Amino acid sequence: MSSASMAISSICTGRGDWAGVAPAGTSPSPATAQAIAVRDNDGDGIKDYRITKCGEFRENDPDADCDGIPNVLDGSPYDSVATPGQSCAAEPDWHRVTNDRNGNGLPDYLDWRVLNASGGGKRPADVQEGLFRDYKILLVDRRTRMPAAVAVELDHVIRDIFRGQITPEFPPLRVITTDRAVCGDDDMYGWASPENSTVYLGRATLQLSAIMRLEVLVHETTHTLQYALDFTPADVLGLRTRNRYDSDGFHAFAASLGWTVLPDPSKKPLRPFRLAVWHCSDDQTDYPFELTYSDGSGPGKSGEAWQADWDNFSAPQRKAHHMVDSYAFGDAWEWDAEYNAAFVLNQLLHAAGRVCTLSQAASLRRRLRDDMTNAWDYHQENAIGLPAYESVIPRQFHVDDDTWDALARRFLLGSYPDICT
Repeated sequence: MSSASMAISSICTGRGDWAGVAPAGTSPSPATAQAIAVRDNDGDGIKDYRITKCGEFRENDPDADCDGIPNVLDGSPYDSVATPGQSCAAEPDWHRVTNDRNGNGLPDYLDWRVLNASGGGKRPADVQEGLFRDYKILLVDRRTRMPAAVAVELDHVIRDIFRGQITPEFPPLRVITTDRAVCGDDDMYGWASPENSTVYLGRATLQLSAIMRLEVLVHETTHTLQYALDFTPADVLGLRTRNRYDSDGFHAFAASLGWTVLPDPSKKPLRPFRLAVWHCSDDQTDYPFELTYSDGSGPGKSGEAWQADWDNFSAPQRKAHHMVDSYAFGDAWEWDAEYNAAFVLNQLLHAAGRVCTLSQAASLRRRLRDDMTNAWDYHQENAIGLPAYESVIPRQFHVDDDTWDALARRFLLGSYPDICT
């Protein structure tokens, strides 16, 4: 699940380090921090960082020295610029790296084949190298190490579950990283940042079982697909300079899911870039649109009204309205992400009926329902029968039965090995 509760909140920022600012384990002086906070190293009009309300610096400009190499792949990301203010490319070139002495396409300071940082033998390094070679998606350890199992799971998510959706050279997803939770909030599972095309996974996600973690991985990956619908250079520039997220493409897709998006004249346009913001984006109250949702049984209602219904409805009423959880009704972005995850989980349960006995498959269904209910009050089975779930969501996935069966063995049976072998 995203760390954010509203759609614009899932537009988050990135690089969780002080690279080039202070030695590891130290903090910069107040004067240094103030200078770095307003720095635009290459003078291209995009500040190098944005700052969370608890003072954490995160990447805003993915190529801070305008040399065409992404910061994360650049051994010297803050080099001096010969002509500050020059026109930089809309996006850096993800084929360019520095410090790649073994010639495998990854800089050695991030290369698990060199560092053996994630452990687990040769497989994680193979996954990291393969995802970058085939998709230009980089797996990175930041302030938390990515377990070998998570790296392999991400490989399945990108190659198998989102086959045909996550394509090579997919601009909204360049980095997947494990990091500490923002501002010390330990219940953060993950968030997706279009400003620097990064998905962050928090420690809470790493502690989940494989099948529970899969819900988070599918949810966050779905956010990158949403961003892809509105990811022109002008869109990204607006995000980095003015917190502007023009989302006409996603609004049109959301209409097919039952969401209506109308301009709200009572709300002012998003304000210009503010130096210190919550770890995601500007105030949701500034989003100049009104979003309402209908499940087809009545007129559209705001997400807040649906969340109030969730609190007041009985379990049968929630099922009758095909509500998977309260979180999904934060907005259309979160609804899409939660119902995509529900589809994947339901497909794995369906596959369990092919690879296990009927009794074992029923046991798996009960165990997963109990775990999802206890952790998040999440009910993926409620989505079944909803017209948008049955007609729109399946068209996005291109997974054959054999692959669903293999995924069920890994994620579902692997999480409950005592039920079906």
